[in-house]
Amino acid sequence: MAINDVSVVLAHGAWADGSSWARVITALNGEGVNVVAAPLPLTSLDDDVAALNRSLDRTDGPIVLAGHAYAGAVIVLFALVGFFLLDGKHKWWILAAGILTLMMSWGMYFLGFNTFLLKVLPAYNKFRAPSVIIVVPTLLLVMLAALTLNRLVTMSTADRMAALKQYKKGLYLTGAIFVLLFILYGSFDYVADFDRIVLQRFGQAPEQMQEYFRSFVHAMREDRQSMFLGSLLRSLFYVAVAAAIGFFWIKGRLKPLLALGIIGVLVIIDLFTIDVQYLSADKYVDEEEAQTPSQPTAADQQIMADKSYYRVFDLRYGGGPTITSVPSSYFHHSIAGYHPAKLSIYQDLLENQLYKYPNCQPVLDMLNTKYILVGTNSGRDSVMINPGATGPVWLVRGIRYGDSSRAVMDALNTLDVKDTAVLFSNDRNAIPTSALGAPSATDTVWLEKHDNDEMIYHSKTTAPRFAVFSEVYYNRGWHAYIDDAEAPILRANYVLRGVALPAGDHRVRFEFHPASYYTGKTIQIIASTLLLALLILAAVKSFPPSQQARAARGNSPNPR
Repeated sequence: MAINDVSVVLAHGAWADGSSWARVITALNGEGVNVVAAPLPLTSLDDDVAALNRSLDRTDGPIVLAGHAYAGAVIVLFALVGFFLLDGKHKWWILAAGILTLMMSWGMYFLGFNTFLLKVLPAYNKFRAPSVIIVVPTLLLVMLAALTLNRLVTMSTADRMAALKQYKKGLYLTGAIFVLLFILYGSFDYVADFDRIVLQRFGQAPEQMQEYFRSFVHAMREDRQSMFLGSLLRSLFYVAVAAAIGFFWIKGRLKPLLALGIIGVLVIIDLFTIDVQYLSADKYVDEEEAQTPSQPTAADQQIMADKSYYRVFDLRYGGGPTITSVPSSYFHHSIAGYHPAKLSIYQDLLENQLYKYPNCQPVLDMLNTKYILVGTNSGRDSVMINPGATGPVWLVRGIRYGDSSRAVMDALNTLDVKDTAVLFSNDRNAIPTSALGAPSATDTVWLEKHDNDEMIYHSKTTAPRFAVFSEVYYNRGWHAYIDDAEAPILRANYVLRGVALPAGDHRVRFEFHPASYYTGKTIQIIASTLLLALLILAAVKSFPPSQQARAARGNSPNPR
């Protein structure tokens, strides 16, 4: 079977999107391989699996499917010993907090418990990935190990025998854990659901291909088993060495400073040998390369030659959730952005409109989408020009109203965005009737300046008009001023800004000035000043009375 008869489906990880496969896609396309970057929503494991299966079902022919907190063995050893060597002041709350946060880090793998927490724990649903909380039990292990080592350092000679008995109990527990792990090593079959899916999908393929995938799956099992055993033996070595050092320390054969130094070196070696597997030397790049993480393609360069203000829709890596693209946002004003976390109203627009491309033309137009980047079968991307792009701002003659978010969103399906705007019914009285009607041939509004925190437009109209600005509506910081007089910003076309303009020649300025930021900054200055004053007062009070008296005498006039 020829290589171009096989399709490759790429599945990205939890901290990436389809664009992370850009270089791989380019390389495989260059070899004539059909490549699909599966759009994964990253909302749950089940949703990701379902999305991946949909990509597989849409792909014709044979398919090749491709797609860590570590505290250290030495740290874990002394943390376990601490449960026997320490009193109950800290170890039990550390154990309870560690178990709780460990269960929280399981996320969708402990669905009932974490669903309950998402509903009742304040702000917990704001975390993008619950698994990041695994850093808490990792920190708690380090704290417990540190308390254990501190107990050994401060231990008196008379306490050595009692401490040795408790220390041995900790070693017995550690040994029991290793026995359990070796039992599990021998009992696992090292078969994953992925293996079964692959073999099932290729059950009817030609014998040569079936044999290839059987060998592939068998090699995967051997690799998993080998990695497990290698990790066990490696951890056992570090634990044995650290346990021996602790034993001779308690027996008085090693001085505390020397024992701590050796244990510190062991911890560093233990962590570094794991860390370099994830962040090795080849992961680092030169500063110049880091400043330009992506290289523009010929299509990117073609678009970048246009110096006007516009936006780009990147479909090179697929539709749906994969439209969020880092390379595209690096070179262009992308309508999908680069960060998975977006304002809720814009996420609504993505899911209800842009994910349905090409059935979202009005939305593409109102977002000032002048260029669309698409992939081709040859592996090269190409540029499509959207002649309907509205530009950064325009005047409309009519306004429709919707009573709900769904009504306004659905109105965008067939809306003539250059002629009509759709607003929420609550804003019906915010627009004067005189602002409606067809603009005259001389009525115009244009963009003069566009910065992150300030945008300046000019309008010249013969009568009051309603302008729609192709910028995302956000009422927690953005303010509009017409000739320095503040004007209300209305939510138009679900996500955009609308402003009623008076007749005549006017300067329209948008400024981002969030009260929360500036109020917080004022509070910070006041709190910092008070803290500095308290520190100065504490420093003065820390002097002994005799020194304060001498200081006072030294500052008094000479009685002579």
